[in-house]
Amino acid sequence: MTMADAAIPGGLFRNNYALPPEGSQESARFRSRLYAAYRKFVRYDYDHRLADELRIATGACVGTHGAGARNFEAFFQRGETVDLLSFITIVHRYLGDYRDRAEWLTTARTIFASENILYVLDDKCGVHPKVDAEFQRNVRSALLALEAPKFRAAREAFDSAYNNLATNPPDYKGSIRGLFESAETVFRLTLDNRPLTELNIKALLVPAVDKKYAGSDPATIQSAARFVESFSRWVIAAHPYRHGHGTEIPVTPPDELALAQFAIGAGFVRWLTTI
Repeated sequence: MTMADAAIPGGLFRNNYALPPEGSQESARFRSRLYAAYRKFVRYDYDHRLADELRIATGACVGTHGAGARNFEAFFQRGETVDLLSFITIVHRYLGDYRDRAEWLTTARTIFASENILYVLDDKCGVHPKVDAEFQRNVRSALLALEAPKFRAAREAFDSAYNNLATNPPDYKGSIRGLFESAETVFRLTLDNRPLTELNIKALLVPAVDKKYAGSDPATIQSAARFVESFSRWVIAAHPYRHGHGTEIPVTPPDELALAQFAIGAGFVRWLTTI
């Protein structure tokens, strides 16, 4: 698979091939883009009100310039990172129109993702730390693979699963359920609209993989067969969290297990799109 195959069609060159190093807390470009987005959504005559909201919530002060106008550009350029990240959520709360809030969230998420910032946004625009760079590479690779229109439903399920990791506390059970739904949607679209089960993996996926890698060297053929076996075991491992449990206390997988299942599952989803 070439870099061009993994790129988003019609995407900016910078976003496809010149991403910043993963693991950035923030950057000057990140701050500049956020300020531009802020100015798109918030009129200047509301700056005083938002400065007051920021000070009440965090204690951070936005200076003035000129005739006493709030200097938000300086705040976005030089404000403390913790205050800037908090302000993103405050802006979302301030925007009264639902469509503006949704667009602000989408815009902020796009900036966070394309600048490879070490944070993610939940559905209410709360900011949370990412897990690690390798995890994010797996997620990004799967998202790129699901860009095709036919995978729209699978992409929505994947987005929902990913967002469940950013809730407080994280909804790991919901995340695994959503990821399984994404994998099953791709499986159905690819293999005769059959549900994702161990039996159907053997009946449908094994022959499809044998056909795809027929003529390859023996090592590739053997590796592909083992990969299918691993995928089948991932499906079995996800099964206990896809159903209700006869307990009063909610059942959820531990952090390390849930994140491992998600990272591995994201890789399987991406691979399924190539079958």
